[in-house]
Parts: sequence; structure tokens; C-alpha cells
Amino acid sequence: MSAKSVRPTVIIRDNVFECANGWDIDLDDGSSNYLIRGNLCLRGGIKNREGVYRSVVNNVMLHNTFHPHVWFEDSRDVFERNIIFRPYADIGLKGWGESFDHNLLYGEGDGRTAGELREKSGMDSHSLCAGFRFRCGEGEGIRILEEDILDRLGIEQLKVQDCGVTDLRLKAKAPSVFDMLREGGTEGPVAETAWDDAGMLLKPLRGLEEMSATGMYEEKGLLVIRISGESKWRRRGFRERDVILEVDGQEAGSPERWAELSCAEPGRAVVWREQGPRILSWSD
Repeated sequence: MSAKSVRPTVIIRDNVFECANGWDIDLDDGSSNYLIRGNLCLRGGIKNREGVYRSVVNNVMLHNTFHPHVWFEDSRDVFERNIIFRPYADIGLKGWGESFDHNLLYGEGDGRTAGELREKSGMDSHSLCAGFRFRCGEGEGIRILEEDILDRLGIEQLKVQDCGVTDLRLKAKAPSVFDMLREGGTEGPVAETAWDDAGMLLKPLRGLEEMSATGMYEEKGLLVIRISGESKWRRRGFRERDVILEVDGQEAGSPERWAELSCAEPGRAVVWREQGPRILSWSD
């Protein structure tokens, strides 16, 4: 039975979203069979975690981007004709879905090929990068001034002018979501990586993206990025996307600290996997 036969498609369209601490639209934990169309995201962008049959079409992610997290190999997801301000913030993907194309990336250029997007998705053959101008505010939503670049990609102007509180009495009390609009994007994840001496790539867990991908409850521990096929750590039960919390009862807060603690034999570690703690022990 496919996801499409389970329920009618859930449609999220023609809205303005602003989230102060997370993603403006967040499809999490297997959310499937969605159409997300014509929305203006003011701060946090859009995130799709594992699931199937999600189409994200003709949205604007102001000062942010699309966050595909932990996708299945054949998710059938679609990301087309969207406007983003940074390259995709992917993490833990087994595949890039059915289609990524005709997207517009804000940046230097006058409609050049968006190589940054093509390099990540392996698709995006018609996506473009351009330094377009735009207006954004109450009563207008957002309007891209260079309509010729939209025409080349088949992107439509958003129709979100009337979003928000409509009751006049409440409208007088409610601040406009546009009043909360902040210029600039959020900082990217800190690149902290180090190989240990046995073929396991580690980094401190940082940011909402890595917390989402691992199901962690806070920024804590060491994220296992990659393990070589012959590594002793793979034989001892460690897996990619594990978060190492403790070694022999002590926190492993850095790759250097891990190297100090993990050399003991026998050893014991607490790792976070599949949204719960597990104990791994070794004696060789």
C-alpha cells in the first residue's frame, strides 16, 4: 500500500510563517503525502524529514533554504520552482527524491546556472542563481521585482497579501508578522571534524539540523559522521549517526577527549540511537 492510498494529500498553501527557533514549516517523523505550495517563510525555511510523497513547489524561503533530513532512498519527494537564499542544508540522505529543478538561488549573477544546487542534488539542471531585488511587507507579502527571471523558471509571485489576523478588533492588537522580519540568515553549522586513529570521523553535535537528524534532545555528545569498513569501532557496534554521550561513565565532549577515554580495554560507551540510549561494550 502506498502513502498516497492511505489518505488524501495534505495541502499547506498561501500562508506566511515565521518561527523564532526552528523551521517555519517542519515535516517531521515520517510525515508523508503533502503538497506545500505558495508559502512565504520569513526566517526558518522548510524542513522535510524522512517520509514519502512530499511536493514543495513555488515557495519563498527568505534568508534561508530547504532542509532535507534523513530521506529514504526512494522518497518520491519533489522540490521545484522555489526561491531560496542559501544552498540546500541536507543531512543524512539516502537519496534526493524524484525531482529538484527550476529553483532560484539568491546570489551573485544574472541568471547563471545554479551549480551550487546541482552539485548537491545531482539534478537542478534548469535552476538558476541571480541577485534579484524584492519588496516584503504588510499588505504586499513579497514581490520579486525582476519578473523576467521568474518567467524563465515558471515561478509565480506569491499571493499572501491577506494572510494573518483578519478580525479588526484582534488585528489592532496583533503585531504584523512582517514587523518581526529580520535581515540576514542564521549561521551555518560549525565544521568541527576529526578522524580518530581507527577510522571513525567524529564531531561535536551542533545545531538544530544535527539534533533533528539524530533525534537528540540537546546539543551534547559526539556525532559519528562516518566509519570505515574495517574499523574496529564498526565491529564493536558503532554506527553512522550515533551520538556518543559517555565513555566509562565520563562525558566525551570532544574528539580529543574521546581519544583519551576510548583507549581503555575493556570499555563501555553510552550512545544515542533511534531516539534512545544504548550501551555498547567491548573487550578487544
